[in-house]
Amino acid sequence: MTLYSTFQKKTFQLIHCWTKLRNCPKFSSTLEKKPRKSSLESPVASASAQSQFIGTPAQENEERMERPMGKKAAKHLKKFEHDAKDVEFITALTQVKDTVSKLSEARYEKIQQMIELEKGRFKAAEEREKAREERERAMEE
Repeated sequence: MTLYSTFQKKTFQLIHCWTKLRNCPKFSSTLEKKPRKSSLESPVASASAQSQFIGTPAQENEERMERPMGKKAAKHLKKFEHDAKDVEFITALTQVKDTVSKLSEARYEKIQQMIELEKGRFKAAEEREKAREERERAMEE
């Protein structure tokens, strides 16, 4: 608090906010930064002001938590997650499409084979009919 009053030339008005937020990981990184040294301050005064600003020694000994992700970074990450899901969906869709096309090709080939068999049967039936007609003509003559 004395550090703020030395730089701003007034008392800190938001102490109730500072007491709630001083232990949050998001603001701990700002506490770790060294304050600016002015040409008017002595090294002893700045060290005492820094120790008052950082907090108690118990807080310094605690493990520092990582700073939480911000809103923009979270949105950016979410966007890429959706893009990855879209890519997975598209690849699955193309695999299904390929499978369906292979199945339809196989069906088409089977249908073509059945058509060829029917044509062969039809030709054989026509030839038998012609042969029977020729025999009947030959018998009539």
